[in-house]
Amino acid sequence: MRPRSLLVISALLIVYFTMFPFDFEFGLRSLGDVAAQFDLDVGGAYLYTDVPLNVLLFIPFGFGLCGSFASGRVRHPIPVTVVAGFAVSAAIEIVQGWALLRDPAVPDVVANGLGGAVGAAIFVRAGDAVVRRLSGATRRIASSLTARRAIVIYVGFFALVVLGSAIASRATRLDNWDLDQSLTIGNERTGDRPWVASIRSYLILDRSVSDDEARRLIADRSRVPEGVAVVAGRDFTTDEAGSPVLTWSSGATVVPAPGGVRLGPDEWLRASGDVAEVSGALATSSELTVRVELTPGSLTQSGPARIVTISHGTINRNLTLAQDGADLVVRLRTPLFGHDAVPELTVPEVFVDRTSRVVVRYDGATLTVGVDDVPARRSVEFGPGAVVLLGTYPIYIARMRINPISNRMFRVIYRALVLAPWAAVVARLETARLVRRSVSWWWRAGLGLVPAVGLEVSLGLAISTYDLRPTRVLVNIVVLCVAAWVFRVGRVPAGSASV
Repeated sequence: MRPRSLLVISALLIVYFTMFPFDFEFGLRSLGDVAAQFDLDVGGAYLYTDVPLNVLLFIPFGFGLCGSFASGRVRHPIPVTVVAGFAVSAAIEIVQGWALLRDPAVPDVVANGLGGAVGAAIFVRAGDAVVRRLSGATRRIASSLTARRAIVIYVGFFALVVLGSAIASRATRLDNWDLDQSLTIGNERTGDRPWVASIRSYLILDRSVSDDEARRLIADRSRVPEGVAVVAGRDFTTDEAGSPVLTWSSGATVVPAPGGVRLGPDEWLRASGDVAEVSGALATSSELTVRVELTPGSLTQSGPARIVTISHGTINRNLTLAQDGADLVVRLRTPLFGHDAVPELTVPEVFVDRTSRVVVRYDGATLTVGVDDVPARRSVEFGPGAVVLLGTYPIYIARMRINPISNRMFRVIYRALVLAPWAAVVARLETARLVRRSVSWWWRAGLGLVPAVGLEVSLGLAISTYDLRPTRVLVNIVVLCVAAWVFRVGRVPAGSASV
């Protein structure tokens, strides 16, 4: 393995670990806001956990970068590598604060830059020996892996991936909801997350409605689709009692008003006792639709301020809709997100200084948020890629924006992890002279189409909520082509192998 190959691999890992979950939103913060956001504190826990990990993450990058500079005849590779390492680290932190919901920190810049410097020093002291050992290990693995063995291993790997994805898909269901939770509007049941606003009505359904049904529901809360049950709701502009019955936090009866009821730090609405029937219905269907018609009292509220919540308190919930500035925050309890429903799922710029109708839908895999006349303003699909990556990511993620970039990145990374090994198998077949370079293009195309189509068909058969789309097959083919090109360029000849 050459230093340049190590540089590419380490750069991809750095992007993955520092940019996850790829929920980029540009233009919401100025660079001045980012600069003010930088954390200078180095606590004890941070010093003994994050700093060593950041150093380790950048050591291979510094090693590969210094090696690439040295082979490119850069006159002073070590200082150039150190400066480049600090520059890359600073750029990462700026992007995190500017476009992601992650917290930039000066100690991270220092730790990352230090890791790059250590990697450069290792290359200078022992670079040739390390490269020889890595190259030798790569050749030994390639020479010991016959084509037949490679195919068998990949088929087994493919089957395990599909089976694991099918099992993991259950992590997005609502069947772990706690029935002993309370319904509160305008605050947390503990009284420490107040929401200042007027609310005209709310509605909770036991199914995720379609876009057309959501559009009609936004226009008129009474237009509940046929076959969909209303498990909770009330119109605060009429004498309708609603279910469950709500009272003020002081115990007083709720009196309707033409503009709805006013909520604040001293008065919020709550149901008496738990709402086991509501939670049970939604847990059984693993779907929901929530419609709220509201007018925020301020666009600077934080906490986040609770709009509607079914919870025990601030760290144990089934469902929460909340306001954080102008953003809507959704927290949904699933096996993937745990009892505290983390990460928070954020939709930017939802609230304005007027009455809005917000509809949140969840069908067991996809969360969709609509506002006013746009029934699907933002959505995020918790498909196999999202579940696997969110479930295995080793760093705590507290917040995540709902946006199309993260959706696409989850799918592409998942497919790369599944399909890149097949590209390696094809490269091994070529190395073993079982696929000659002169072989017809349709035979090569068949080698790519089998896993590209097979992955989508297998996931569609194994996961009931999986959405089969031709475009995803095209994405698979592109991923395979890129991976095949990488393995073809970087292939280590291993001689012939028997099958």
